[in-house]
Amino acid sequence: QIALGSISILFIYLIGRDIFNKKVALIAAVISIFYPVSIFFESQYAVEGLCVPLVPIMLYIFLRFDKEYRQSYLFCGSLLFAIITLGRPNFLLFLPFIFMWLIFNRANNKRMFSVVVAGITVITMFLPVLIKNYKDSGDFILISNNGGVTFYSSNNKEALGGFVPLLKISSNLKDV
Repeated sequence: QIALGSISILFIYLIGRDIFNKKVALIAAVISIFYPVSIFFESQYAVEGLCVPLVPIMLYIFLRFDKEYRQSYLFCGSLLFAIITLGRPNFLLFLPFIFMWLIFNRANNKRMFSVVVAGITVITMFLPVLIKNYKDSGDFILISNNGGVTFYSSNNKEALGGFVPLLKISSNLKDV
């Protein structure tokens, strides 16, 4: 995880250089080197240590796609998006924005093909998880269904601003 986090610093630099200039890129890279949250998560055995460093890599690949319009960049970026989303389901909220960017960023006839390539890539990555969730629960759950539990465990009268074990949470709505 630490190696992946270190590699992501390079991609943060490359994004800053491509969008702004070398000075901005260097400042962003130095900030990311000393960012305490990244240091903490990279030292923990948690999904964030894998998913968070993949985000700048994914963004850089999408920027390369925007400049060179090679479908291999789009495929790799979409693949990374799916991997990140499987680890952190709330990242799925960015999917409509990615599709809007794909539709509106180019004024040529290949934009719908790009949406199809990205869509098929993401769906192909989500499909095994959807099938497993259906076999386990009998419900069509795209990635995760713990959002309601997380919201409730953080917003009840026993919540202390941190994790509350579900055993202590009452199912009686009068207690909320």
